[in-house]
Amino acid sequence: MLGGLVAALLTPPATLEQVQAPANSDAEVSELEYTVFSAYITEAFTGAKGENRTGSRVSSIVIVNKTRSDMDESHMEDDQDKPISWKKASKYLRKEVPTLRQETIERLREVGTQSAPFRTSFQLPIPYQLVDAKEIDEIFKNEGWWTDYYKKYPGTQGILVLSRIGCSTDAKQALFYAVNSCGGKCGTETYVVMQRSDSGWKLLKEILIGVS
Repeated sequence: MLGGLVAALLTPPATLEQVQAPANSDAEVSELEYTVFSAYITEAFTGAKGENRTGSRVSSIVIVNKTRSDMDESHMEDDQDKPISWKKASKYLRKEVPTLRQETIERLREVGTQSAPFRTSFQLPIPYQLVDAKEIDEIFKNEGWWTDYYKKYPGTQGILVLSRIGCSTDAKQALFYAVNSCGGKCGTETYVVMQRSDSGWKLLKEILIGVS
């Protein structure tokens, strides 16, 4: 599907802590990244769009408290189930979004493997929580399931995992990797392209590489 790209989505995310790369003590999520992330989450997961996406009203957001590399797993494969090269993957991304700059893609590769902790610096219209991967893993141990998760985190969009952001040199375009696991058809694995205009950051496209 999607031109031969196949992805495995975390359903359920029973090994979230295992796939989380060790944090780099020198890495820090920038204020620009928080601005881009906040614009994306607001547009994609809140209000009418969030309700359409999840099938119910989203009153809270759950975000894993460290960034995760998109390269932690070989999630991109060809028709023979073999991992594809990043060069081939980047061509696919630019095919999906012709205005996506090569420099933006290359910047993601420079910073994307870093893992950095999040601070409570998101600016969202609804409450949010930063949750440790170990805490989520505990829910799914011993045959725990999504019903158990939503008992603990009611009204949420699921579990959102974000990578660091690759940004163009003029700070007008951004690219990052995002996985939202939800236990239903709302689960997605995407590369997110954001564009900045005079009115702020807007979601240009979510390039879908996996669905639940």
